[in-house]
Order: sequence, then C-alpha cells, then structure tokens
Amino acid sequence: MTCLKVIALARSGYPRNSSKFRKLVEWIKSQQGEDGSFPAVITDDYPESDSEWFYWELSKAAGTGLAILTLLEAGGESTTPER
Repeated sequence: MTCLKVIALARSGYPRNSSKFRKLVEWIKSQQGEDGSFPAVITDDYPESDSEWFYWELSKAAGTGLAILTLLEAGGESTTPER
C-alpha cells in the first residue's frame, strides 16, 4: 500500500522533497532484500469452490516491479543497482 501511496502523491503534485514523502520512499527502499528483490505481493485471490477458504497467490516479481516503478515515479532515484 505504501507504494501506491507514493505513486498517488507523486502524480498529484505533492512535493517530492518533503520529509514525509522522502520518509515513505526510504521505507520502501529499506524493504529491499539482499538479492535485490522486494517482498511478494498478492496478485490474485479467489474463493475455493464449495469452501469458505480463500487462497492467495504471492509474487515476488510483482512486488519488486511495483517497488521499482514506485521509486522511478518518486524521482531522484538511480536506475543503477547499488547491490
């Protein structure tokens, strides 16, 4: 959700150099794993037929893609990996 918040703020014209905005961006960056990926996000949820259980599909690729797009949208981020 933080990624979506940063994207919405950036596109709305919110000052990207504000301390609140930068704090959100830094938090996203802090979630990056040693392998360069970001945590998995839910990409699909559906109820199992004849059941009350819900199953979720998690995707590390989707989480990493969302984080990268967010950092690019936030501006001021290098596109060269540091790790």
